[in-house]
Amino acid sequence: MNAMNTNVTEERAQEAMALLDRMEHSYSMGYNTSKPNDKAYIAAINVWSRSLASDKASKAFDILGRMTELYLHGDESVKPNVIALNSVLRACAYTRGTANVRERAVYVANEVMHQFAELNEKPDHITYVSLFRVYGQLVKNKDRVYQLFRSTLDRCCKEGQLHPHVLDIVKRFAPKNYAELPSGKDGRVVIPKEWSANAK
Repeated sequence: MNAMNTNVTEERAQEAMALLDRMEHSYSMGYNTSKPNDKAYIAAINVWSRSLASDKASKAFDILGRMTELYLHGDESVKPNVIALNSVLRACAYTRGTANVRERAVYVANEVMHQFAELNEKPDHITYVSLFRVYGQLVKNKDRVYQLFRSTLDRCCKEGQLHPHVLDIVKRFAPKNYAELPSGKDGRVVIPKEWSANAK
């Protein structure tokens, strides 16, 4: 399935889904060696995130939902981790399409952030890079963008994930929010150490 991760058309993404479906079906029929693990589900999510499909955020989120359901029914081997969650956020961040398509991707991204807490997983700086891309690229109302960046940036700082890559995204998509960050006499942004203490 990993071979399908580059230059993905929607048809190739559908092929990856068919493969995952066959693995699940074979396992349900008693072929234990066919059981898909977390890597198989994440690979399928990644295929969708790199696809040209306008509904790739929903497709990736559906796979995450399958992982979550299995995990909640006792299958620890498929617990969605930060990699899986970030992969869905990536699908959201690179969604293109109509206003309805964009709004759906924003909704999915917000749901993924809720799942971090529900699954006891901690967001990393990659999480926030993708989430800020979602808001910056898909939300067109400037006031809403400002509020989303403000609340998310506050959470990011509290969690110590203000990586330089995150700052770059904030500066690019939300200069007003960026200008509100603390700065020195020379005007350069000065970040308290605790704001980036957990960013790797």
